[in-house]
Amino acid sequence: MNDAVGFFALSIALFAMSNKDMIKLRRWHLLSSVLYIVYGILTSAYPVILGAVLYCGIHAWHIYRESKLKL
Repeated sequence: MNDAVGFFALSIALFAMSNKDMIKLRRWHLLSSVLYIVYGILTSAYPVILGAVLYCGIHAWHIYRESKLKL
């Protein structure tokens, strides 16, 4: 089960990198980062959790900033 969550997060991250639209890339990678947090919690992998939390913050900030610019 734990590995399935990790592989699913990886597949979403790889899919995210195939997007040319930066907002879509960030949204998909944000989702994969949330799944990496779940994976890190399930496996007690604290570096994975920390990295994924940082990615979530970075992507959320850029998504917010881009949405403000388009208004």
